[in-house]
Amino acid sequence: MKQIRILSFLAVLLLLGCSHEDSLVPQGKQSHSANGKLDVESHMEARHATVQKAPIFPFQPAGDFGGAGNVLTPGDFFPPGPNSFATLKRGKNFIQFNIHTTGLPAGAYTVWWIIFNKPEDCAEPNPAGGLCAGGDGADFFLPCAAVVWATGGIVQPNQVGNFSDRIYIGEQRDEVVVMGDDLDSPLSNPQGAEVHLAIKYHGLPSDDPQVLYEQTHTLLGSCDGESGANSYDLNFLPPPFGPYQCFDPQGTVFVAMN
Repeated sequence: MKQIRILSFLAVLLLLGCSHEDSLVPQGKQSHSANGKLDVESHMEARHATVQKAPIFPFQPAGDFGGAGNVLTPGDFFPPGPNSFATLKRGKNFIQFNIHTTGLPAGAYTVWWIIFNKPEDCAEPNPAGGLCAGGDGADFFLPCAAVVWATGGIVQPNQVGNFSDRIYIGEQRDEVVVMGDDLDSPLSNPQGAEVHLAIKYHGLPSDDPQVLYEQTHTLLGSCDGESGANSYDLNFLPPPFGPYQCFDPQGTVFVAMN
């Protein structure tokens, strides 16, 4: 089923291998924000950056795991409104996205970088654009495919989501879903990488600060059904990657620049 394709890559995590550039630029400063505010970039970074704009598309429907505790109706999609958009800035040693979207159900969210540093090696085109299907398992055997946490936050009842993040060559992230043992950093090819972004719903925000942190910083925060996150029960996924997965109501794809 196309709507849940991105989930299947988790079954092959331990089999991945990645090559990487021998020389990496040292880690730069980073910022994670749910309100679209990033640190002011340097003048030199701005001069060498290129900017892409891409549409945001509805991705997965709400799942049915969670029973009566679910907040949303299973099977419902959440298409973005007409003023929704995403941009990707590509610098010499970083990439940075900014997302403004509408139509998201109110709740806690994470956003995930899905970076194909060598998209020319992808075997199956993505229906939303680009060379990499990004979810049928085979593409995640590719050299230098990485999936890492970008940011998280709360969407209010107005259904507006603003998310942004920047990642540098050589930068490490604590929450890594896919990255080969030989890959020092999720990003090695800022200009040539194909970049996907997945917006993941984690249910209504918890009053418990620790649970809320997990809802906005981890892959599986509140995905076990207890918080009404309308998850999927994917019994083929072993811990710590499953068996429960929150759904991704929206996503976007940026094709490579070269």
